[in-house]
Amino acid sequence: ADGKPLALLYADVDAAKSELKSAKEEHPSLGLDIVPMGLGEAFQLHRTGAAVLIPSQDSMEAAGAPKGASPLGQELPLFACMEMAVQGEDGKP
Repeated sequence: ADGKPLALLYADVDAAKSELKSAKEEHPSLGLDIVPMGLGEAFQLHRTGAAVLIPSQDSMEAAGAPKGASPLGQELPLFACMEMAVQGEDGKP
């Protein structure tokens, strides 16, 4: 909105490829491409307003979103298992 570039960071590579194809057709002279990015850098860009995180459809639905809900503007769901433990040499967690 303020004229600054905004990175779209997709958690789903197929969604990113689909969006790239559409964007290249609409803006062929921009030289658009997809690049992999680490999670720390992605969150930093998102935190500073330089990027938008776009979750996958499957992860949104697994987190309880309705089927077919738009991923734009949604939180990126992460899933944790609080019962996991590393077994020590003595066999105890």
